[in-house]
Amino acid sequence: MARYLYGGITDQKRAAVRRQRDAEVLCQEQRWRGAMYLLGYAVECNLKARLMEKHGARTIEELEEKLSRRFEKDVRLTGRSGHNIGEMLDMLDGARGKMDAGVRQAFGQCARWRTDWRYDPKEGNKTECEEFFEASERVLRFIARST
Repeated sequence: MARYLYGGITDQKRAAVRRQRDAEVLCQEQRWRGAMYLLGYAVECNLKARLMEKHGARTIEELEEKLSRRFEKDVRLTGRSGHNIGEMLDMLDGARGKMDAGVRQAFGQCARWRTDWRYDPKEGNKTECEEFFEASERVLRFIARST
């Protein structure tokens, strides 16, 4: 049995779509921080699915094994260490070098995402949320076309 529930490529892609839709609903309800929090997960899930595709892995567990061998270090893509989208991007060989200035700036904004936003009592604001959505959409398009 796999170590991670919902750890396949299809699971991650579907989760990304659902979290993005959830974020849109929260944004419409002016729940800014919650929308940004869920949208960050959409980016994370898309990165994991893309990594699995690129490295020929069907599950996160298999991907961790392949990346651990490749980078000669223990790679964990779940738990606290599995939420660092900057590190995941670096595992998409050469992706940073293919970013134009706009995508690089958008990714910088997305990289501010934190899983502990779920505990943040501040609601955020509309402008911050809209900017995060724009940046995330740009990054998601980049991830989809990265090779």
